[in-house]
Amino acid sequence: MKTIMRKMLVSLVTSAPLATITSAVLAQTPGTSGTSGSSRLPLPENVKYVPTRGTLESSAVDIINFGLGFVGLVAVGFLIYGGFLYITSQGEEKKNTTAKNVLVYAIIGLVVILLSFVIVRAVANIL
Repeated sequence: MKTIMRKMLVSLVTSAPLATITSAVLAQTPGTSGTSGSSRLPLPENVKYVPTRGTLESSAVDIINFGLGFVGLVAVGFLIYGGFLYITSQGEEKKNTTAKNVLVYAIIGLVVILLSFVIVRAVANIL
């Protein structure tokens, strides 16, 4: 049982960076066309290019969002772990209580993480 849980935890930790690196997009820069970037197309006059990356604030928000995404993934892992404990408790009161506590704390953690996302987005929009 412990080896299975250890393997699940290791696989969760090793796959977390792959699941949370979704904000990196290889897109064209404004004014370029095609894959080589050799032909330049002018931007329409009513479109103003404002870079959103490269500032200290946006970098801090990206790092915080990455951390919250990773912690959210861990919380989901604990939710799965608590469900597994609950299913395998087989009516034993101590295991049943432990499983319920893990589930409750994992749900509380997910709520706190979601509220943190909201706070970070609100503060980032103000700045």
